[in-house]
Amino acid sequence: MLTVLLFISIFVVFMKYLIFDFDGVIANTFEAYVQFYAEQRKISPEKSTKFIINHVLHNNRPTLIKTVIKNLYLPKLESVILKRQNTLNTDLLNNLRQIKYPKAIVSRNNTKLIKILLSIDQQQLFNYIFGYNNSKSKVAALSYICLQNKVQLDDILFVTDTVGDVIELTGLGTLKKDQILGVTWGFHSRNLLETVLPSAQIMDTNKQLINTIAKICSNT
Repeated sequence: MLTVLLFISIFVVFMKYLIFDFDGVIANTFEAYVQFYAEQRKISPEKSTKFIINHVLHNNRPTLIKTVIKNLYLPKLESVILKRQNTLNTDLLNNLRQIKYPKAIVSRNNTKLIKILLSIDQQQLFNYIFGYNNSKSKVAALSYICLQNKVQLDDILFVTDTVGDVIELTGLGTLKKDQILGVTWGFHSRNLLETVLPSAQIMDTNKQLINTIAKICSNT
């Protein structure tokens, strides 16, 4: 608890914009991707799982969307995801209503698919929804949001579930590590996330994430 409070005390001066990854944070799409990739490549679920986990260790690799899904396969991926139950993390989305800071989604998924999954009401929680077809990288998307809203990169808090996001966003100094929260219910486990983030910045439940964000907001 002390380490979490120390993290909050360090960060509270800066946060003005809250940005979320989509897959693995807001949408429970991991199993859908595993199923989709296994079916398309005709491989076992175990091999598909290993591929998906390894794929998001480094965002500088050609994205899964662009290499496998784009154009020909996007409708098939949509079908797989839409057939699954309880895809959205509705508990998180509902609790985000109490957070009055501006929010955005920055994802490597397709913007169209994100908007299909989110209701109009849920979409309105976010000032921006960026998919891979809107921006060449997450760094570019964050820079655009800052430019349009006259905020600095130092003002952002980013929530992700993957090592690749942390590496991408900190590798060129876009964000500092203390501007990133990790969550363990997505594509990467706590053990993997702890290779790039301090344990205190990794959240295991929606409640823990919302409480941490709320405390940061209440002190800024």
